[in-house]
Amino acid sequence: MPMNRSMRCLTILVIDESLVLDLVNKSLTYLGHSVVSFNNLDKALKAFKADPLIFDVIIVDEKYPEIFKSLFYPNNDADARMLFKNTFSDIYSTPFLIWGETIHSTELIFSPETAIYLLSKNYNALKTIGDWLSVVAQENPVINVIDKENESEVYQIIYASKAIGDLSENDLISILTRARQFNQSTHITGTLVYHRGFFLQIIEGAKANVTSLFYSQITNDKRHYNITVFHEGYALKREFPNWQMGFYGTSGNESYHLLGLTDFKKHPAGQFFRRHLTQIQKHFLHFELDDFDYLPCLILVTDKNGIILKANSELLMLIGKERDDVERKSINELFPPASRIFLQTHVWTTLCHQGSMNEIHLKLNGENHARIPVVLNCKRGVFEGVESYFWAFFVSVERDKFEVEILESQRRTESLLKTIFDISPNGYLLVDDKQRILFANEMIARLIECSRQDLYALSSHEFWKQLARYSQKNLSIPQEIDETCYFDLIKPRVIKLMCSMQSIILPNGSSLGNLFYFNDITKEEESNRIKAEFLTHASHELRTPLATIHGYSELLEHGMISTETQPSIVHIIYEQSTWLISMVDELLDLHRIETRSGNGFEKTNYLFNDLIHETLAEFSVPVGRQAIMLSPSPELTNIELYVDKIKFKQVIHCVMDNAYKYSPNGGNVSLYTRINSANNALEIEITDEGIGVEESDIPLIFERFFRVDKSGNIPGIGLGLTIAKEIMFFLNGEIYFNSILNQGSQVIVRFYL
Repeated sequence: MPMNRSMRCLTILVIDESLVLDLVNKSLTYLGHSVVSFNNLDKALKAFKADPLIFDVIIVDEKYPEIFKSLFYPNNDADARMLFKNTFSDIYSTPFLIWGETIHSTELIFSPETAIYLLSKNYNALKTIGDWLSVVAQENPVINVIDKENESEVYQIIYASKAIGDLSENDLISILTRARQFNQSTHITGTLVYHRGFFLQIIEGAKANVTSLFYSQITNDKRHYNITVFHEGYALKREFPNWQMGFYGTSGNESYHLLGLTDFKKHPAGQFFRRHLTQIQKHFLHFELDDFDYLPCLILVTDKNGIILKANSELLMLIGKERDDVERKSINELFPPASRIFLQTHVWTTLCHQGSMNEIHLKLNGENHARIPVVLNCKRGVFEGVESYFWAFFVSVERDKFEVEILESQRRTESLLKTIFDISPNGYLLVDDKQRILFANEMIARLIECSRQDLYALSSHEFWKQLARYSQKNLSIPQEIDETCYFDLIKPRVIKLMCSMQSIILPNGSSLGNLFYFNDITKEEESNRIKAEFLTHASHELRTPLATIHGYSELLEHGMISTETQPSIVHIIYEQSTWLISMVDELLDLHRIETRSGNGFEKTNYLFNDLIHETLAEFSVPVGRQAIMLSPSPELTNIELYVDKIKFKQVIHCVMDNAYKYSPNGGNVSLYTRINSANNALEIEITDEGIGVEESDIPLIFERFFRVDKSGNIPGIGLGLTIAKEIMFFLNGEIYFNSILNQGSQVIVRFYL
């Protein structure tokens, strides 16, 4: 996790192999620390000796003590480490961590008395180091947690001054040490910059501490004079909430002894300094920075032949070269082959004719064969009295990343659109003015049974010709915008399509082509057919009892029925109205189940034996028929079903009613219960010895309005088993039907446990 705001950010010197440095840099920077890393021991020692106090922790790979062994021939590893320690003689109590694959220690426990630490370099080492650094940082926290509701506690003073004479590095370190000591007791944060004999400093914290430091100590320090304050007052926030008092400076001869310029730019102190540079110069004119080194970009000056006259430090740091390796050399040496060719053939030609070029994308040679993307702006001018060219390079890594992200986003969008079009049940066919197929989704390819690649090889005429081969009728193709045509295809499956056409117009007004949209309306047509059949069956079944009731009622009303006959006529009217009510109830029940998707069911756990006996007891056995007798089953004694009791009874009553109705000549109706271990289910089997069903009709038994009895002698409208199947779906069960003509039928109702 990133560092807590109240924790001190550490400046860490890391010496390791190049492959490891990038990972270490990213990990420790993410934790909020400042990392200065080297894969070269000489450069690391040079940076350390330039400013030993700047580093709070040193991390080094174990192979570097081996280098000292080869140079000084110590007797053992302990001597080598001691020798290495002595080389960094100025670190005082700075924690010094050596890690490597041959070291077995896997724990780091910080102690102020411990100087050298050892750690095994394994996959978990960076987390161990991160936790250890958190403890190191907490030992001397820089600032107290600021009350976020009272930001007025943050008080800032920013000032500039002139140094007395030329200060040595020891003088500068002495100033820094004193500032750090004061900082640790008062929790003041800030930074001090020294450049060519001038100081710039920002200090911030509680007002009493800041003013005490400035007016009692800084203003009385005889090493500088002409102090100019250009800002004093409360601030909205701390500029350096996580940084200890730091010192960053240069001597007067452009050599950067205390911190490299690139690091200074990345550091919050450098960012603050650059933001306020104009304001500093306005309030304190003596503090002028007129060299290229403080420009926020890479700068080169060449003569008209491309020989480099001047290179700023930021460019040198980026490409990893010394000034002597760049200046007085050809600019061509800074570029890889492709950019070098473009420079010679295009850039120089344009510069000679126009005198300037802007926004040219090139790449520079970086360290370790890296290619650094840059944007070039160049202009002809005069440098030290000679006609020259000024080259300004802006690193465009972020821009390159942005362009890569845009391309990746476009690829993702294209992939997403392709996926959407391909999974769509509808078809899309885009044809240009030359009848070439520009786009077709997977559904279109399936229509003519070919691959997408083969489809794009066809013209639109060839596509329509192949589609016509599968059509039941002559194919009529849309010719006008919004014209709609219908296709009845028999291959690759029976399908009905609706096809319409739209013209695709681009933003510039030109036409891309015509888009044919194929909508599969097979299900809609089937739904319409079912609705038509439903109305036909329902009207027919309802008309019969209504006609009977209406006819007999009319006869009774006009006194055309004898007194002796009236009771039988009234009984017929009662039976027909009961049948009519039953049919209407079934129609409404089916509609409710389908539209509510089982939401109206009230499911509860019931003991099965109690439930089935209650169901049988409530069933009305037809007159003259034998009731079903069910013996208790020991294996079902404690079995529970999670069902809607009313719907459960409705299913069983429906099946039993059919069993009695379709065995009009008698015969046994039986009910059996059992556990189906293979399917982990409870089954209820109901059999009869009735008229049975022809084998060809068995697949239709659960269809709406299907009737086994075509004579109409057996009452019913053919919805009972349809409703039973719908109910079983929502009760987590299934229903099966088997039959043999003239022998009887078997229905199995299965509930999964």
